Amino acid sequence: MPFVNIYFSLGSNLGNREANITEALRRMDEAFGCHYSALSRLIETKPMGFSGGKFLNAAVLYRVYTASSETNPVILSEAKDLAAKDLQILRSQRDLRMTDMSQRDLRMTNLEPLEVLRRIKSIEREMGRTDPPEYDGEGNRVYHSRIIDIDILFYGAERIDLPELTIPHKGIADRPFVMIPLMEIAKPSLKSAFPEFFDASPAD
Repeated sequence: MPFVNIYFSLGSNLGNREANITEALRRMDEAFGCHYSALSRLIETKPMGFSGGKFLNAAVLYRVYTASSETNPVILSEAKDLAAKDLQILRSQRDLRMTDMSQRDLRMTNLEPLEVLRRIKSIEREMGRTDPPEYDGEGNRVYHSRIIDIDILFYGAERIDLPELTIPHKGIADRPFVMIPLMEIAKPSLKSAFPEFFDASPAD
């Protein structure tokens, strides 16, 4: 599978919330080596589980390269061709200074789930989020206001259960601030892979 669809949830309830989400998306474009494929509208929601200002929330889809270029030179060649086309589009649409994509650049977009997690947490820190994960005596997550929150909702059709990462993201079916934006951009392939999240949702 040379490309994978990765769905994220974004939220902010501190400062200029819309600007925070816009900046997070810009940084995600850089981190993943591509522009997002789909973006929901922004919705305003009350915080769940703690007191604080209202959030702006959105869902975004990235289609990123994941195959190992070191083990598949054919895919590497194809990816370079795709990268060249993407660079032409970016240059014409965004007037950005960009260099030709090298094998090093391709490795930047060779993203496995834990690497995706590492990069979004780095973006959160760079944008000023400093609160580490906090839990109460029963092991439940304690939440606070935050300048930016980026969560991986789905990574292709994979189901992942690791100490540091659970996909699909825990509790999303019970979080309207996640599901409402997600429904705007969810592809049929996602809905068929995870019917438990979408069967009770409005039809396409």
